[in-house]
Amino acid sequence: MGFVEFPLVRLGLVLLLGIYAGPSSPFSFDLHLEVACYCVLLLLFLCFIPSGAQSRTYLFSVLAYGTCFCCGVLLIQAKEQRFNLVQEQLNKKVATSKTLRFQIVRQGNETAYNVKYEAKLLDKEQSGLRFLVRLKKDSSCHYLQIGSSWETHSKLTKIASPKNPGSFDYADYMKYQGIGFQWSGATHSLKPLHKIPLTWQERPALWQAQASGTLDKHLQQQENFELLAALLLGNKSQLDPETKQQFATAGIMHLLAVSGLHLGIVLLFTRQVLGFLKRFKYGHKLLFLLTLLSIWTFALLTGASASVLRAATMFSCILFGRTFLARGHSMNSLFVSLWILLLIDPFFAFQLGFQLSYMAVFFILWLMPVWNARTPKINGVKKLWQLCGVSLIAQAGTAPLSLYYFHQFPLYFLLSNLIVLPFVGLVLVYGIISLITVMLWPQAELLFIPLEFAVDLLRAVTKYISELPRASFAVPSFGFAVLLTFLWSSLLVGWTYLKRPLRLFPISLCLCIGLGILIRIQQPKKTSALIISQQFGRTELWQRQGKQLVIYQSDSLEANYSRSAYVQAENIAQLQQLPIPTLFYYAGNRVLVIDGSFTPDLDLEPIDILLLTSNAKIHLERWINRYHPKLIIADGSSYNSNKQRWRATAKKERLPFYDTSQQGAFVFEYWKILLNKYYSNLPLKLF
Repeated sequence: MGFVEFPLVRLGLVLLLGIYAGPSSPFSFDLHLEVACYCVLLLLFLCFIPSGAQSRTYLFSVLAYGTCFCCGVLLIQAKEQRFNLVQEQLNKKVATSKTLRFQIVRQGNETAYNVKYEAKLLDKEQSGLRFLVRLKKDSSCHYLQIGSSWETHSKLTKIASPKNPGSFDYADYMKYQGIGFQWSGATHSLKPLHKIPLTWQERPALWQAQASGTLDKHLQQQENFELLAALLLGNKSQLDPETKQQFATAGIMHLLAVSGLHLGIVLLFTRQVLGFLKRFKYGHKLLFLLTLLSIWTFALLTGASASVLRAATMFSCILFGRTFLARGHSMNSLFVSLWILLLIDPFFAFQLGFQLSYMAVFFILWLMPVWNARTPKINGVKKLWQLCGVSLIAQAGTAPLSLYYFHQFPLYFLLSNLIVLPFVGLVLVYGIISLITVMLWPQAELLFIPLEFAVDLLRAVTKYISELPRASFAVPSFGFAVLLTFLWSSLLVGWTYLKRPLRLFPISLCLCIGLGILIRIQQPKKTSALIISQQFGRTELWQRQGKQLVIYQSDSLEANYSRSAYVQAENIAQLQQLPIPTLFYYAGNRVLVIDGSFTPDLDLEPIDILLLTSNAKIHLERWINRYHPKLIIADGSSYNSNKQRWRATAKKERLPFYDTSQQGAFVFEYWKILLNKYYSNLPLKLF
């Protein structure tokens, strides 16, 4: 594999390995620091030994790799320690303060229920601490402006971990964004404060909001504004889910996130327009500076989000290498940017955008030269051949991660990219020029007329491709071991294309069959489970039998995110709905469901578990004395005030009390018995 010839690439991969291994390392920070220091000292010692001995070369390589691995572990562990310390300080501030003052610094995504913002705490002692703001959508809701300051008497809460198995871990996702707390409330609970100027790091988000406001003001259709705000500025906060799904099915979801593709288009356009500067003495250097200026200007205009800054840093390093290091390779420049970014913030390595961007660019730099060398000797097909190569190679490089995270693969991605990418390049360049012109001279709003027509055409083409038969196929969820195998298989396919192109098809076919078998073997061994899920305002039980899921609930079966996530995670093939039983047996336990519709006079045997639902108006102590349960469970269908009263009664009777709204879904399983602190013979698992 050609890329391993570069020492910087090998050391960068080892650094990444250390960062990924750091959170689960059983060894302490101090031990890794000692090992790293010893490795550095031995490396310095080897520098004074005469070169030439093969054993010295091997030892030097091992020590260099060991140093990079330990540095990766130290980076991520130090970052996590600092993050935990900051969150602990924020938690103490929340516990002692009666009021909360904050400033909005960035707008997040918008859902049907709330609008998300990133805010910083306004406090003399702990100024600058970031947290998430969830503004509830109601009759009094209005959007908060970037830079506005507010005061409220409600407190921050920790971002909760998932309450149901298979659900997306939003708390873990936000952790790698540097955020661990959130504030939830309505607009009427906020009191405006005097205006506080934003710092220079926060101003790009304000510029992005102002540019979005210009689009919203001068575009005729709301749908065009939403799509253009995402395409030009990376603002997907108001983009409807249907449009997102159409772009994902068509295989061009990357167009809606301002990243390497957009910056690459800006770079190519700038170098094409200013290419005449190469004729002058210092033209190459001037062209480099102007291209760099255009890249970073676009990055600032689009809000300077983490993904944009990563892409700008990556392209800046590659551009610098190609301009000033004639003998350098772009792969080295790529890994220089990787080193810079990971040294600044090792949390980048756990962000999906970082992983997808570097995998795509890595495969393009690795395989594209060979693809270009095999361009057909036919006039007029060179650009088409290059576009096909970029699309195929980038898709092959990112396929393992896409399947691991999204569990689907677009079949018409090549068609979409061949049709849409050249068109989007023109829309992007014309849109940026038009937007800047209208921001400086509002009377030039006529420039947006052809832009709206182009967006309508783009939406129509995307919708048509996404509705083609079998536009995408779903892939069963698989674990981390299969992902590693998949990544290694991608590298093997790339190496085969470089060295043994005639063997590419049979090797790829064998790898696909092998991966399919591995995914099949790696399916969860749990074939039977009963789950009391956490649902707000209703009771819902899930019983899994192999690939069938029986849903017990009284209402009609409607779309549900947590249920869909569990179905996808466990590869469920069939759903069935049944009413909730009053009494049922499972795993040797007798479970009685109480909703207040009957009195505790039934002639039943002693009950193992009482499930309290629907704000049941009962005298819990009487039920306990009648049936002698071993455990009491309350789900999300009851008010917190009722559950607090039930918890107090259970504590008085010395019984364990389980609240799904706080502790998550309650899961029974045949295959595992968990001993808890109250009873050693109760087969259950607390999720």
